[in-house]
Amino acid sequence: MKDKFLILDDVLSQTYLKYLIDYIFDVDWKFFSNLTYGNYLNDTDYEYGFTGKLSENQKHFFLPLIFEICDRCNIKINDLNQISRIDPRLQTKLSSTCEVNDIHVDSDKGHYAIIFYPHDIDGETILYNETTSNLSCHKLSQMSQEERADLKKKFTILKKIEPKKNRAVIFNGNRFHSSSSPSKGPRCIVNINVLFDNDGTMCGFKYE
Repeated sequence: MKDKFLILDDVLSQTYLKYLIDYIFDVDWKFFSNLTYGNYLNDTDYEYGFTGKLSENQKHFFLPLIFEICDRCNIKINDLNQISRIDPRLQTKLSSTCEVNDIHVDSDKGHYAIIFYPHDIDGETILYNETTSNLSCHKLSQMSQEERADLKKKFTILKKIEPKKNRAVIFNGNRFHSSSSPSKGPRCIVNINVLFDNDGTMCGFKYE
């Protein structure tokens, strides 16, 4: 069977999960109006990321999370440089309708996209059927926010992933996706990218 995405529940032990939650909710966050496309006055996702680049100690703190997810998906990490992104994010923009935010992909390099939800909150992750084979990253990056919003209306939804404490979703990083603004309070995730193996192919499970 070829899977377009995987959802894993109960990823971490309760002890490590509590430690991780305490850690990421007690750090210095830096405000961004839009972490995906940069700080623009008309882009208002109201997100926070860690202040500055992650230190080596911070990176190593997240390694057990990454290894556990990859082991359960049979994704082999032969080199820590395959882990190209560890990006905790905190969304503070509240929306009574859980407004769907910008469509995007994280990188134009071949990678697994992993989203980990440390707590129960609303604000679904939307996976679309469309991929970078339908629209290049470069072309998307040249579009205005209004053009991206119009394009989002034409995209078809593959799956809506509900944030759930200790859940992870894994998919091919070439798939367009969007976050949704929460209505019940700040929404925290950990966004992780793991590059495909050295010969440029995907290891582990397969995708259509």
